[in-house]
Amino acid sequence: MLARYDYIREDILEYFKPRPVQASRDADYALAYVRQEADTA
Repeated sequence: MLARYDYIREDILEYFKPRPVQASRDADYALAYVRQEADTA
């Protein structure tokens, strides 16, 4: 896929490689917070 985008270098891409794991962890944290703190009253 990246072959079409010659301006995306490997060093730039390195920033994004850990994001799926971090995003999943962030989403789990946010969901747990909402479940604990949400009030439907």
